[in-house]
Amino acid sequence: MKQDESPPTGLAVEKTVFLTGGSGLLGTVLLESIRARQVIALYHRSPIKRKGVDTLRGDIREPLLGLSEQDHEALASRIDVIVHSASITRFGLSDAKIIDTNVKGTQQIIHLARKAKARLVYISTAFVHPAASDLEPASMYEESKRQAEALVRTLDDFVIVRPSIIVGDSRTGTIAAYQGLHDVVGSMVDRSLPVLPTAPEMLCDFVAQDWVADAIWAAAFHPSPAQEL
Repeated sequence: MKQDESPPTGLAVEKTVFLTGGSGLLGTVLLESIRARQVIALYHRSPIKRKGVDTLRGDIREPLLGLSEQDHEALASRIDVIVHSASITRFGLSDAKIIDTNVKGTQQIIHLARKAKARLVYISTAFVHPAASDLEPASMYEESKRQAEALVRTLDDFVIVRPSIIVGDSRTGTIAAYQGLHDVVGSMVDRSLPVLPTAPEMLCDFVAQDWVADAIWAAAFHPSPAQEL
């Protein structure tokens, strides 16, 4: 949805949303499809320049998100909904760095949600859904998401959204950054990965970025959403 288009009927857009991870793939799509009265986006390294979006520089890993007590209080007084999409999704980093961002960072967001009495929409991953697998987590990334989900469930008003592999727009294919699936397909095209061992019954689960954004905005504004999607 373009910013000059009307939001879908029934969405309670008279809300102020606090967004983390606004410079990431999903955050970019959310900012391109704003459906709130106002969005405040937290950034750490990469400034966010988008018309109609207020920004704060901070760090989810730090107490009070790296903000002063005054700024943290002011933020809590303004927001109705938090969409927490900031996380480390790359493999190969140390376990400590992943836990520091994905778990301890979520603790700081939960602290803000309690202070603001705001709904928290937490972006997790389909790969930790209880129905996804009975096996132990295959990576520290998955384990960090499981731990963060457990923390989120201590709130009264929350929604856990678990998208699978996010690909481009369902209509245009546009995407802000290539993800792992694109790298695999690219390797097959340029023949650097001539063979990909698999089985006939195996499926590749992916979802268009605009569909994910629609689900997140719906979860943010629905009067009584399901708590886990």
